[in-house]
Amino acid sequence: MLELNKYALWAGVRKDRATAALAAAAVRLLWLTGNLEINREQATDNFSDLGKFGGTIDAITRLSGGGTPAIAATPEEFARLLWIFHGGETTQAVAGPPAKTKHIFKPLPGSGFWVDFWKHLGETDKQLEQYLLSKISQVVIDLSTANAGGRITPTIVSLDPAVTYAADPADGMPVKGPFKYQEGEGAFKLDGVVHRGLTQLTLTLNEDLQVVPGDGVAPLDLQPANPSATIGFTLQLNAQGLARFFEQVYGTPTPAAGTRPIGHLPPLVGYNALLKRRDDDGNLTGDEFEVDIPNIRLQMPPAPAPGGGGTSELAFAGRLEPVPGQDLYTLSVTCDDAAYALPA
Repeated sequence: MLELNKYALWAGVRKDRATAALAAAAVRLLWLTGNLEINREQATDNFSDLGKFGGTIDAITRLSGGGTPAIAATPEEFARLLWIFHGGETTQAVAGPPAKTKHIFKPLPGSGFWVDFWKHLGETDKQLEQYLLSKISQVVIDLSTANAGGRITPTIVSLDPAVTYAADPADGMPVKGPFKYQEGEGAFKLDGVVHRGLTQLTLTLNEDLQVVPGDGVAPLDLQPANPSATIGFTLQLNAQGLARFFEQVYGTPTPAAGTRPIGHLPPLVGYNALLKRRDDDGNLTGDEFEVDIPNIRLQMPPAPAPGGGGTSELAFAGRLEPVPGQDLYTLSVTCDDAAYALPA
């Protein structure tokens, strides 16, 4: 039997589209949930043979693959996936102690790097597949007080999927745990003001890469369709959270009696967070994850509803708004890895 509780995933960046990644350079990811699988598109034409059920003409029209495996946001692997997705980075040396490298990510022209994945499923009976010629179309960064650790979920699109292989890459399990939401305690901010009632963050960066058909079943290429960058966060409705809701509705955090909802867009909102990772003994490790989003166009959140008990909270959602002269966002991961580079 195929043991579904035994699984592993590795990623190796390609030098270029034509050159496969080396297994010796592949990095193991802490794979939590989700999957990689083949996507086989099939066409069917019906015809009548004057019988009761008729017949069909069937053909495979396209083979591609991919999926959305959720990966624990362990510092080095988290930084590497962001580098692959963005197709580049800038770095800064951090003197420490301990000495680290700060990997900085902002929107860059074009899509990310080509990458190959190795998927291992089972132990006695195994499914060993490579997903070659892949790109990461989207990343979702999810941090919450409800989860044991942060995670990054890439949407992977593969032009050459489910190629069987014989031996796993050698890289072992990540040695560090993931960033945890609570490691940002006191450092979650809206418009530069700490909000202790912020309890969840979901940041979605979507290049929306679509498969381009060719003259065979294998896709020709990938191209972006409708890229987007969105954010969601949960805010507890204490006095500070309720004031934020009033600002979206009335344009002021302290509406006087008789104030009516505004008929124009409320101001853009900034979001900042800084997580400082700690070891099992609570000591700072020097690993950090920072989010800086200067301009968010929030959607109107649903009004607080009476009844039901439980905590009062609102889920805000919005779009990252381009403003001339400002970066759409800046993400940084400080960790032990030096600056990343494509294979020679």
